[in-house]
Amino acid sequence: MDTKITRDRIDAHLEYDWFKYILILILAIALWIFAFQMINQSRPYEEITIFVAGMEQQGRAEHELGRAFDGDGVIRDVRFVSASESDAMIFHAQLSTVGMITSDILILPRNLLLTDYNFAAYGMVIIDDYLRERVLPYGIAIDDERFLRDRDDAIRGIRVDDLPNAEHFFRLETERTIGDGDDEEIEKRSFYMVINPRSVNIGAYSNRRRARAEHEQAIYAFRFLLEMMS
Repeated sequence: MDTKITRDRIDAHLEYDWFKYILILILAIALWIFAFQMINQSRPYEEITIFVAGMEQQGRAEHELGRAFDGDGVIRDVRFVSASESDAMIFHAQLSTVGMITSDILILPRNLLLTDYNFAAYGMVIIDDYLRERVLPYGIAIDDERFLRDRDDAIRGIRVDDLPNAEHFFRLETERTIGDGDDEEIEKRSFYMVINPRSVNIGAYSNRRRARAEHEQAIYAFRFLLEMMS
């Protein structure tokens, strides 16, 4: 059997099978890109996600918080998710998925925390005396009326919409029109910042099995956001 490799045989082979080599090359590139993305993908404890029922002003908060974690050695990505309440169905879908599943911190109106979803009583992290000392900024007066309390009087959140610099970083709908025609009226609302117990970045306060005690970056982020808005 003649198996000698000649130029004519190579040319004939390429003439009929060239597309196979192109396909192999494309697959190799695709696999390389996929492997790179998997290796370079941030793990849950390397991300901080803040869900806001409103709009972040020109990326200012994300920029400032990103700078705060620059050189941290753990956090690789800081992300703010803005969700408009103008479309209730879309908003609640975002809140139920991104907000309640993947976010570390949420900024929500009081009616959502205590009425519609009853999140405060349902399970937001209780800001106990120890955590309270860690999240409240030094030298900033936080009166008792600023706390969001559940039916057992446990603190679940801190009001932020009326802090001096809140409007510089967030556009929150503190007033909105409800009703139609003669029944139309202005509803005034307050917004609170709360900590999601599903976060893997809150150390021992997390209810996730894979959370580690040393990963507490969301607690630092909570404090930084309060300082930033105060």
